[in-house]
Amino acid sequence: RPGPVGDPARVSALVRAAERLAARGETETTLNLLSSAAFRTYWGNLDRQTGRAILQVADCLGMAPNDPRLLQIQAYAAPTEREARVIAELPDVPPSGDPETLLLLGTAACTVGAFGRASLVLEAAIPQLRRQGRIRALAQALERRAWSALMIGDYDVAATLAEEAGTLAAELGQSLWQTGASIAQA
Repeated sequence: RPGPVGDPARVSALVRAAERLAARGETETTLNLLSSAAFRTYWGNLDRQTGRAILQVADCLGMAPNDPRLLQIQAYAAPTEREARVIAELPDVPPSGDPETLLLLGTAACTVGAFGRASLVLEAAIPQLRRQGRIRALAQALERRAWSALMIGDYDVAATLAEEAGTLAAELGQSLWQTGASIAQA
């Protein structure tokens, strides 16, 4: 259901639904709902109590502590509180394989301020996303990679990536990534 990214009622509804599904053992759907709730919490700048509610459900799922989905949920739901835990579980070297996994890891790293690791992981994800034609995920990866480059002082790379991310996000109607890319260019 559409609504503002940071709509507390929507986030609460997602968490309640995730709790019910978790109780029935539907882990994959629970993770999807928690991911959406955490995303909305972060980008909507919701309070810490909301993030804690998300984490309470996520922590009961029995996931491996380095599961990329769990790391992204933790990073978005409580970037300050879970920063050390997320960073400790991030790989030092990007794993080979699925670009979606790399995007999850890179996004988690960027969200908690591990910009060097985010750059490495997203740099590995971007060419794979291009080859697979996954342009929506590519726009996000380019924007997050641009921010990571900016934060580690790689300004030329940041400008190039932000320009591409902004153009692609605008074409796709992804206002969040378009805005982030525009700010990174400024």
